[in-house]
Amino acid sequence: MRKLNLVFLCGVLLAPLMVYPQAADDQKSDHTYRLGVIAANTFYQDRTITKGLFSGFYRPYLKYNYKNRYETMVRGNFTAKRYFEEPSDGTKQTSAVGILEILSFEARFGNNRLSFGRSFFLTEQGILLANFADGVSYTGTFGWGTVRGMGLYSADYGTQQCALNITGCAGDTNAFVSTPTLSADSGVQNSGQRWFGVVDYVSPEFWGAQLSAYGMFSKDMINEASSNTTRYEYNPYYAGLGMQGYIGNANYRYRIDGIYQGGNVFNVVSNGVSEAAKIQAYAALANFTWIMPVMHAIDPQLILDFAMGSGDDDASSVSTPSQSNTSGSYNAFQAFGSFSGGLALKPRLTNMTIYRGGFQTRPFKFIHSLRNLGLQVKYSLYRKTRPAGGISDSYATQANADVGQAIDVALAYSVFSDVQFFYGFGAFKPGNAYPGTNSDGSDGSKMRIAHLVSLTLVF
Repeated sequence: MRKLNLVFLCGVLLAPLMVYPQAADDQKSDHTYRLGVIAANTFYQDRTITKGLFSGFYRPYLKYNYKNRYETMVRGNFTAKRYFEEPSDGTKQTSAVGILEILSFEARFGNNRLSFGRSFFLTEQGILLANFADGVSYTGTFGWGTVRGMGLYSADYGTQQCALNITGCAGDTNAFVSTPTLSADSGVQNSGQRWFGVVDYVSPEFWGAQLSAYGMFSKDMINEASSNTTRYEYNPYYAGLGMQGYIGNANYRYRIDGIYQGGNVFNVVSNGVSEAAKIQAYAALANFTWIMPVMHAIDPQLILDFAMGSGDDDASSVSTPSQSNTSGSYNAFQAFGSFSGGLALKPRLTNMTIYRGGFQTRPFKFIHSLRNLGLQVKYSLYRKTRPAGGISDSYATQANADVGQAIDVALAYSVFSDVQFFYGFGAFKPGNAYPGTNSDGSDGSKMRIAHLVSLTLVF
């Protein structure tokens, strides 16, 4: 029997609180089809988009599976955006673009899985790479662990640059993007036109812990002659080690990672003249979750996060590694993935040290109609790793480590299995790394507020 499912999703959920209804999958035939549409309609507002931005991400897809061994998926993405006030920087008030987002083929042979085509690829926790690309991926599971290798190509697809990249086309002003598997407060970077090679390994569990090791190399496909005075080619590589598991029992969970970044970049010496330089950067991340053994009626959990990315004192900009540093090695950590750091600031991990703490709970679990309402609250303290260096927010121009602090609140409610609501709130208070008056004349110390509202309907 062939099965045809139509799924309509409206909205986006914060990843830690994501709840998707499970479709019944009574597979009585060798052939299984699934047809659907994922439609994410969101309203977003912050200090830059003061009147708000409506974004619609409409993803029709078709999935075919044969004997649970071979699978093909085709998914498009039609994105429509409407600013409620015309942007002053030349960005179109209304825009629309359509792309072929996924065209993938996967085959399973015992404990081996091989896939190729266009898909969404993520490695490590998503810090190093989280984007769409074309390529091939192999995953093998053995008694000594799970190993994966990927060879990927990310380019400027279509007539507009970055049409396939997760942040969309033409560099919208702080435009909110909706991508399945990523949290709402994730800051995401474009990968550009590049080759990627990725290898990662996860060990079996020993005494409640698993070890991981991963590496990634990226080759810039920019077309520039070696005789050019100004060079932008940027070829980084990464190596990392991690450990995750629980302490004593499953109520105490943790994950820690350390990443080293090396490679080649070009410094700007004077008058745009380029000089080859080495990259020497690093990052560290840690997470601890305590499932509290009290108040079981509301499922309370305590969350502690730490993240740090190295910086560079004499780097003029963190938007691009090349033509940024003036002397010596380039020491600011840069990657091609996403980082969940707060809705109002959405910082990259470059030259940032971030402390976050909070809790999540189902406050009305004991009431049947409200049992699927989830609440998450987090406090963030932001510091520059190198006070004199820049961060992803170009307004933080002062040589001071105090970037500021923030509060984030996320509320997710599954009214029924096919109706879900999400609200995200972020408030960021700038610190002494910001001037009293910004270069555009605005108040540099003013509180920044961000709102995100979405509704999910599943049919």
